[in-house]
Amino acid sequence: MTPLVIAHRGASGYEPENTLRAFELAITQGAQMIEVDLHLTGDGHVVVIHGADLSETTNMRGMVSNTTRADLRRADAGKGECVPTLEETLDLARGRAELYLEIKDPQAAPETIRTVRAQGLEGNVMIASFDLDLMRQLGVEVKDIRLGLILGARSLNPVVVSRMMLPWIALRHFNYQVLSVHVNLCHRLLVGKARSQGKQLFVWTANDEVTMRKLIALGVDGIVTNYPDRLKGLMEYGGSTPFSTA
Repeated sequence: MTPLVIAHRGASGYEPENTLRAFELAITQGAQMIEVDLHLTGDGHVVVIHGADLSETTNMRGMVSNTTRADLRRADAGKGECVPTLEETLDLARGRAELYLEIKDPQAAPETIRTVRAQGLEGNVMIASFDLDLMRQLGVEVKDIRLGLILGARSLNPVVVSRMMLPWIALRHFNYQVLSVHVNLCHRLLVGKARSQGKQLFVWTANDEVTMRKLIALGVDGIVTNYPDRLKGLMEYGGSTPFSTA
C-alpha cells in the first residue's frame, strides 16, 4: 500500500508555512493532501495560521482572536505572503488536493464546518484536532465530513500515559475515521489495531529518508512531511530518492 503524501503546512520546508505559496508548491510536488492550521479572527473569519500569536509566523504582534481579517491582510507571513483565509485555501485546493484542516482554536470549528459545507467540499477535507473534548463533540454531531483525532506525546496531559496505551484509549472512545499520531507513537501494533478498528493511520512529521522508509514499510495510510517532493520521490524511484535529506 502506498501512503498519502501529506504536505505539512504546505511545502513548508521550502516556502513560508501556511501560505498559498506553500500550498501551490506542495501540489506541484505531488502532495495529495495538505495539512493546514485554523484559527478564528475577532470578526469571525477562519484563517490559516499555526499559532494564536501572530508574532510566531508574521511581522505583526497580537493575538489572532483580537485581530480582524482586514488587519491580517497587512501581515507578512514570509516572502510577502499574507495570512490566507479558509475560503482562499479551499479555492486553491479544489479538485487538486484534499485538505487536512487542523482546528487549533475550538472556536473556529463551527465556522469551518459551515464554510466547507457551503462550498460543497465535505468529501474533500478532513477536520482534525488535538482537542479531545472538541473531537468527542464532533464525533457525535458531524456525520458528513471525515474526522481525524491527532495525538502527540502530551495529548492527555497531565495524565501520564505510556506510548503503548495512549493510542488504544483513543481508538476505543472516539468516533472518527483517521488517527493522526506523532512519529514517536507509531509502531507495528498500532498499525494493525487501527486497521482492525477500520481507522486510517496518518503519521507526523517525517522529513528524513530513514523515517519515511520505516513508515512506508509499516504500511501507514498517510505521511505528513515538510518535504512532499522527498516522500514522493522516494516512492516513485523505488526507494532511491534523488532529493537530499540533509
